[in-house]
Amino acid sequence: MKMMRAATILVCAISCLSGAAGAAVEQAHGAASTAKGDGRHEVDKPPFQQPISVSIVRSPEDERRLADGDHKEAAKESNDKLVAYSTVALAVVTLALAVWTGLLWKATVRLGRDAKETSERQSEEMQRSIAEATRAATAMEAVALAAGVSARASTDSVATLKEVTTKQMRAYLSVVMNGGVFQERDKGLYFGINPILTNSGHTPAHSIRYWAKAGVYDFPLPDNFDFSDGEDSVVTSFALGPHQTVVLNARLPDFVDDGEAQEIKAGRNKRIHIWGKVSYLDVFGQERFTRFSHNIFWFGPAGEEKWSGTYCSPFSEST
Repeated sequence: MKMMRAATILVCAISCLSGAAGAAVEQAHGAASTAKGDGRHEVDKPPFQQPISVSIVRSPEDERRLADGDHKEAAKESNDKLVAYSTVALAVVTLALAVWTGLLWKATVRLGRDAKETSERQSEEMQRSIAEATRAATAMEAVALAAGVSARASTDSVATLKEVTTKQMRAYLSVVMNGGVFQERDKGLYFGINPILTNSGHTPAHSIRYWAKAGVYDFPLPDNFDFSDGEDSVVTSFALGPHQTVVLNARLPDFVDDGEAQEIKAGRNKRIHIWGKVSYLDVFGQERFTRFSHNIFWFGPAGEEKWSGTYCSPFSEST
C-alpha cells in the first residue's frame, strides 16, 4: 500500500509539472505573436503632441524573414509539445516499471517465504518419516530376534523330539541270566552258561553280532578286576524284533578236576563266569552295543539241582 501511494503522488507531480511547462510554452508563443502583429507599432508620443500615424512598408526580404521566424516558432512549439508529451509518457512508463518492480519484488518475497515454509515442512516431514522408519526398523529387528529365538526353539524342540522319539522307539538289547550246564564228565558235559538276549525296545535290532567267553574265577571277584576283551565270533544277518529273544552260550574249553568241579558247582569260593559284547544297529542306523557279565551256581539234592547267580560290575555297559 505504501508503494502504491508513493506511485500515485509521483504521477500527480509529473502531471502538474507537465501542465506548467505547457502553459509557459503557450504564454511565450502568445507574447511573440502579439509583438509581431501586423508589423505596425505605435511610436512613443512625446507629451503634448498629436499622434502621428506611421505606415511601415516591409520589403519582400522582411516578409521572408518574418515568415521564417513564424515557421521556426511553430516548429519550436511543436518540439516543445513533443518533449512534454514524451516526458509524460516516460514518467508513466517509469511508474509502470516501478509498480511492476514492486509487484515482482513482493511476489519474490512471497515465493521465498513459501519456499522456506515448504522447505521447513518437508524437513519436518522427512524427520518424521526417518523417525517412523527407525521405529519400523527397530520393530523389524525385534521381530527378527523373536523369529530367531522361535526358530532356535523350534530347532531345539525338533532335536529334543527326535532324541526322545529315538529313545522311545529304538531297540534295546539286554542279556539276562538263563542258567547253564554243570560238568558231568561221564556224560561229556562241560561247564557252560546259556544267557538269553532279549530286545526290550519297540523296533527291531539289525546286523547282530557278538562274542562271549566263559571262565572260572574266585567269588567274589577281587577289587579292580576286569575281564579280557574279545572279538566277534558270531555274526548274523537277521533282525531281532521287539520283545523277541535268542539264547547265547559260552562254555569252558576243557574239563576241570572233579573235586574242583563240585566247588565250582556249589559256588562257595569259585564260580563259572560268562562275559561278552553284543553289537547291533537300531532302526535309525545308529551303532549300539551291550557288554554283559554274570556268574551262576547250583544248589539242591543230586538230580534236582536248581541254579542261581549274580550280575557282575566289571564289563557291564550299554549304549
